[in-house]
Formats: sequence, C-alpha cells, structure tokens
Amino acid sequence: FGHGTSSFGNLWPYLNFMFGSSKIGSAWIGQAPIGVLHDTGITGLILMLFFWFFLLYRAVHAVHVAKRRQLPREFVLYVSSLIASAVALLVMDWVTTLYVLPIYWAMMGAVACIPRWLAYQ
Repeated sequence: FGHGTSSFGNLWPYLNFMFGSSKIGSAWIGQAPIGVLHDTGITGLILMLFFWFFLLYRAVHAVHVAKRRQLPREFVLYVSSLIASAVALLVMDWVTTLYVLPIYWAMMGAVACIPRWLAYQ
C-alpha cells in the first residue's frame, strides 16, 4: 500500500546532500506516477490510472455524442480543445509533479463537466 503521502523526503532526508547539493533538505520524486506508486503503492497507481482513463473516456464519448446530435461546430471544437489541453497536462504530469497545481485540477474538473454541458445543449 505504499509508504504514505509525501514520505519519500522523510525516508531520504540527506539525499540532496549526497548528490552534490550543499543544502540538506528533503528529496522529492519528480514524476507523478512514480510518486503515487511510492506513496500509495500499486493500488493507488491503479486507481489513479483508472480515474484518468474513465475521465477521458467519458469526455471523448461526449464529443462523439455532440457530433451525432449535430451541435454547433464551435462548441464541439471548444470541448475537443479542452480535452486536448487535459491530455497535454497528463503527459506533462509524467515528467514533473503538476498534480500539486490548482490549474491541473481545475482543468480535470472542467473535463469532468463535459458530459453535463452536453446534456443541457
């Protein structure tokens, strides 16, 4: 089940000093999936990946429904660009820890609202 939230720095407090830094401080994992795997174990990583897959699946399905219902092209393009931005943030999340930024969660919340937006169109 992992070592607990933000425990990497507590387990390795002198790691920065060992790799040439003159400051002794807590270390951190730069990749979000590896950090989630360390903190919550394989269970947390599977839950995180399932969450992102389900979120993006619902959003893409909603775009297909919007095309079938022949909603305005601008609306479909807007929703598609929102999904593309969320995918770009997810890709960037694999190389740095974006999940601590509020814009990341705001974008994911907007993507989660896409099926509701389409229901009211």
